[in-house]
Amino acid sequence: MDCYLGRIFIYRDTIDAYYFFNISNIEIQEDPDCQEFIKNMGNINLVEKKYFVLAGINEYRFQYFMLLENNNDIIYEWDTDTDEVKEFGTLFDFLKFYRQITICPITGEENNDFKELTTGRLL
Repeated sequence: MDCYLGRIFIYRDTIDAYYFFNISNIEIQEDPDCQEFIKNMGNINLVEKKYFVLAGINEYRFQYFMLLENNNDIIYEWDTDTDEVKEFGTLFDFLKFYRQITICPITGEENNDFKELTTGRLL
């Protein structure tokens, strides 16, 4: 397994409340730089679908998000360099992936991120 060397940001309860209000989704919906992303999502309305970013990797080059209005636990991956969007899997699939990229076999260091994420309150 490769050791993940980039940075990953995952939802924290200390995140700015701005991201929980429609204003952030309105700004993304109207941002000219995000129109290809919206097109690749089927021209959805991010405000109506309640777009919610769960995590980002490498300064948000890859964003992992949910559409809360869908009432499921599907996570999507958005490559912001290419605007390619694909279904990543379930929330649990993402947590397993997160566990794999946050433990480095080179250093032998282990952490409790996965245990804490799966035993605590995530959303």
